[in-house]
Amino acid sequence: MATPRLDRKETGAYLPRSLFARGLEPGAEEWQERRITVTSDRVGIEAISENVSNQREWVELDLNGVLKGRWKLSADGEFPGVVLTADNQAYVRRTDRETRSSLVFRLNRSTSAWERVDVPGREIYGADGDKLVFAQWPDGIMHLSWYPQPPIN
Repeated sequence: MATPRLDRKETGAYLPRSLFARGLEPGAEEWQERRITVTSDRVGIEAISENVSNQREWVELDLNGVLKGRWKLSADGEFPGVVLTADNQAYVRRTDRETRSSLVFRLNRSTSAWERVDVPGREIYGADGDKLVFAQWPDGIMHLSWYPQPPIN
């Protein structure tokens, strides 16, 4: 991402294309997708990272554009992708292929693993500060619920 100026000189660049393998461009425009999240000290980006559009990763930069980390996401990604809370906890929803049930995983940055967490809601939709927001559409109308995050073990 470059910051253009009127005199056509670049003032800064973040997340260079060279960080990604050859293939598809690391970004995509899709209806209702939220791929960039900003908190008080970081920017999180859900990027396409390989040759197939379902190969994605979660990338975090500090506010100066310095890379903080990159973590692979599973190929069965679903809307809304990664949810980043104000306290920088990253969550993602996945569907269990056998039971078709919705599961939620939290990023453990120290082990670079997405770990399953038990949450009261099913369809994680976003974050409001440090709370997780879940959505349901039982009657065709969206119903939102706010819950505290599960404890970190």
